[in-house]
Amino acid sequence: MFPLMEPVFAIQITVVVTFLFLGYNLFQLSAGYAWMQGQIGQFKDQVKTHGVALPYLRRLNAGIIASTGVAYFSILYAAGFVWWILCIMVCKLFITGLLSDFFQARVVKGKEFLPLHFWIGKVDVLLNIVGTGFLILLCFFS
Repeated sequence: MFPLMEPVFAIQITVVVTFLFLGYNLFQLSAGYAWMQGQIGQFKDQVKTHGVALPYLRRLNAGIIASTGVAYFSILYAAGFVWWILCIMVCKLFITGLLSDFFQARVVKGKEFLPLHFWIGKVDVLLNIVGTGFLILLCFFS
């Protein structure tokens, strides 16, 4: 059998990748509004410097989220997770992708990034943390 399809190996990969996602989301949760504004300023500068159009950014963002999602879905599937967990993961990733696209489009169009958007992002990150924590618990206790 192909080594990546061994359930024990797939669970080990799931734990590592999920901890990476968890760490990234914890970092995003700890980021303040001022830091986020600085990141938005840098993003705007990069877009202006390179003359990147919004449709290209949207395709790039969708491609990155889709490829990451397919890879993570494959790892979870190989680890033996049930379909309802996989479906929840795909739906949550889709919502995160929509929010990412919405926020990037606002920034590229020159619209203001409001505190409300900041808090919507924080709720999304918090849900990601709960989901990844749940997956880690399932890996260790099932």
